Order: sequence, then structure tokens, then C-alpha cells
Amino acid sequence: MQDDPDVMRPGMSERVEVPLTFGEEAVIVPRATVVHDGEIPGVRLAGGTIRTVTLGPCSVRECAIENGLEAGIRLEVAS
Repeated sequence: MQDDPDVMRPGMSERVEVPLTFGEEAVIVPRATVVHDGEIPGVRLAGGTIRTVTLGPCSVRECAIENGLEAGIRLEVAS
């Protein structure tokens, strides 16, 4: 995409939306359940334990878990 100097001026911004596609096997979780302990991502299970997972794409509200979590597992919002 090229900026048009007749339209865009210094200090102006553009809003860009990038649609995410999640794999068919991915488990989608609320982003608030994802925790980062150092560089290893995980999710907080109900009861407080952390399970290491492989993260896929994330949006503002949700993340795809590509590996390490089965559908139906109860999660807890990270604090």
C-alpha cells in the first residue's frame, strides 16, 4: 500500500484490520487466560495450575492454542 500525500499528512493515522484465520484443530481461548512465564506461553487452568501450550495467532480478545490443550478444559482468567 502506498501513502497518498494528497490524503495523508504528518500526524494522521490509518486504521487497518487484519482478519485472523485459525486452523481447524486449534482450540480458541480468551486472551485473558493466557500467561507468559518468561518466554514460555501457557494457560491457567481452573484451580490455578499453568499448562504449557503452543500459541497460534491472537486477536485482542482471543488466542488460538495449536498444541497442549484439549477443547472443554476449564480455564481461569490470569491475574
